[in-house]
Amino acid sequence: MSVDANGFVYVADTGNNRIQKFDANGTFISKWNSPNPTGVTVDQFGVVCVAGSGSIRTFDTLGTFIRQWVSIGCRGIATDGEGNVYATDTANDQIKKFTPNGVFITGWGAFGDGDGELNVPGGIAVDGNGTVFVTDAFNNRIQAFSSFSPVPAPFAGFTANVTTGYAPLTVRFNDTSTGDPTSWLWQFGDGTTSGEQHPVKTFMTNGTYTVSLTAGNVGGTNTTVKENYIMVHLRCDFNRNNRIDIGDVAKVAWMAAGLIPQDPEADFDGKGTVDGADAARIAYFYVGKIQAL
Repeated sequence: MSVDANGFVYVADTGNNRIQKFDANGTFISKWNSPNPTGVTVDQFGVVCVAGSGSIRTFDTLGTFIRQWVSIGCRGIATDGEGNVYATDTANDQIKKFTPNGVFITGWGAFGDGDGELNVPGGIAVDGNGTVFVTDAFNNRIQAFSSFSPVPAPFAGFTANVTTGYAPLTVRFNDTSTGDPTSWLWQFGDGTTSGEQHPVKTFMTNGTYTVSLTAGNVGGTNTTVKENYIMVHLRCDFNRNNRIDIGDVAKVAWMAAGLIPQDPEADFDGKGTVDGADAARIAYFYVGKIQAL
């Protein structure tokens, strides 16, 4: 429930999926639809802000829709003297702050029962000094915050679907960062970078590559570095000295002649056996007649 500067009362009628407006004596004035509203507030400019169904919606005092933005888990809602919007995010145990136009400014809070931690935050109010008061439901308390409480920086982390193989090696990287990052900077150890959250990178040449991820949000950045994370081998570099030498050429020839056991690594044409064509191919590569195995 909220009261505007003219004394009109606005009620979030959750079960009926609507907002109702009354005068100061309780006389019904008007109503309008808003799905599953869980909180309503009116700022000093006459903008009615409604939380519910994973979104924040704004209306004028006649119920005319203005705009909407997504805020998953929002329940309670409040505004400050500048029209900024504050919402309790019960899904993530956080408080989120937006501009009047719905642009995210900052957020704070995390699950727990310590100072500044929350467990199902519900109601919220902002006083004239900008202090934010929150009902911390499952911790049975009220907490007060500065409206400028910082959002913590994320903690960067990642995995890869493969970390070793033959060149060219295609690797799918998976961002596992926590703390709601909004930006990503990958460095793959070969001078290339990516700003995608889950990039796919092809390593064209053999070598060992150190990969890093810097994850960021409005609270700052955090970097995780994995030394020598990706190992790319040259196919048929049997002694792993990062080049094809005469010894590797000889081994494939011996395989084709049946003098030593065959290695599928030398089956370049994929016929299921190492034969003369494979021996010729690596020999041509060794002398520079072809550029790829």
